[in-house]
Amino acid sequence: MSKTMLSQSDFQAIRRWMYRCARPVELALWQFHFEGGPREAVLAALSAFQNPDGGIGHALEADCWNTASAPIQTGDAILLLDGIGFGDPRHPLAQGICRWIAGGSCREGGYWQNTIPSNDQFPRAPWWSYAPGENPYNPTALMLGFLLQYGGAEERASAKPLAAKLLQRMAETPVDEPHSAACCFYLLKSVERAGLTAELSGKAALAALCKAANALLERDTAKWSGYSCKPSQFINSPAHPLYAGNETLVEAELDWAVGSRSADGVWDIPWGWGAFPEEFAVSRIWWQGRMAVERACLLKNFGRIAQ
Repeated sequence: MSKTMLSQSDFQAIRRWMYRCARPVELALWQFHFEGGPREAVLAALSAFQNPDGGIGHALEADCWNTASAPIQTGDAILLLDGIGFGDPRHPLAQGICRWIAGGSCREGGYWQNTIPSNDQFPRAPWWSYAPGENPYNPTALMLGFLLQYGGAEERASAKPLAAKLLQRMAETPVDEPHSAACCFYLLKSVERAGLTAELSGKAALAALCKAANALLERDTAKWSGYSCKPSQFINSPAHPLYAGNETLVEAELDWAVGSRSADGVWDIPWGWGAFPEEFAVSRIWWQGRMAVERACLLKNFGRIAQ
């Protein structure tokens, strides 16, 4: 069966949109992934969102315009660093993030808050309004995974018992939300990269997580144009542990991605804020830039961009 390919003319249309409209951070990501751009340019662009305390704010996660350091914003930076193969614990960006995480800001018990009170002082999507309550995985799994990979000896030591507790919880209680599941995959990968599989066995957690994530996937392709859990929520390359058994669904999403670009040449977002209309109009463009990078990388990783 022939595969739907993103043509070079369509790829170039996306590129032109990125150069016209994207934020510096997304443009640096585009250049890194598709034009041989330097990793350091991405790090410099990300550093613009870093506060003196080491945490990340300033609407890196474009649905929340809070300037203060926040777990969700910092978690977004962590995932972007992971996506570019970052691995330098000595870099000031990494050291600052580790310092902020280890400092315990925005933490209650063993968990970092999903929303923080100062969000309410800024334009935002309604889901980022402050709502007290425990979210055990998002973004706590990202915080712990980053400390395990990049923290100093004391920071790693403090993160290990919390990570062990989270892995046990993952094994015993199914993860029931897509973003949380993505965070958990990052934690498991971090344990392996940090060489801690003997101390922090994640075998049972990985098996439970794959089962839970499989159940979260939206298999009705007719619903993909709305806000839904498509395979790429987790599976960004054939190397992902969830790919086996979902090959057909992944191929269907790749076909869908090629054919679902907007008249602007990129992909639109399937959500809105319902408030702050002027700020949302800006946020929408920021998200289009992020989505363009993510979807183009997905197509690239599965050989769907024509040469």
